[in-house]
Amino acid sequence: MGLDKELARDLVARTVRWPFRALGALLVVACTAVVATALYGTFVYHLTQSAIFALASLPTTALIIRTVGAAVLTGRVPPSPLWPFPSGVVALVWIAISVAIIQLYAANA
Repeated sequence: MGLDKELARDLVARTVRWPFRALGALLVVACTAVVATALYGTFVYHLTQSAIFALASLPTTALIIRTVGAAVLTGRVPPSPLWPFPSGVVALVWIAISVAIIQLYAANA
């Protein structure tokens, strides 16, 4: 059974305990800081590598911020944790492409 079918079958919202909510809040702050720093480097210093990093990591960080942020605020995992992506396969492909782009530009830096 694929991830999409498993998510569709599981209609019970899973609760998230407080220690994991605090850890999730730190993760949301860290992801927001990474994107903000990349955008700052892009607009202030006109760095091409920073712009490419921001574009490559934006959907993945949006996925993390939305899923973890909802768990932190509501205490429950959202019903569709793959929000910016239509399916788990598309999310996996995007993450693989963004990691490859980031590694490519990190090696050339």
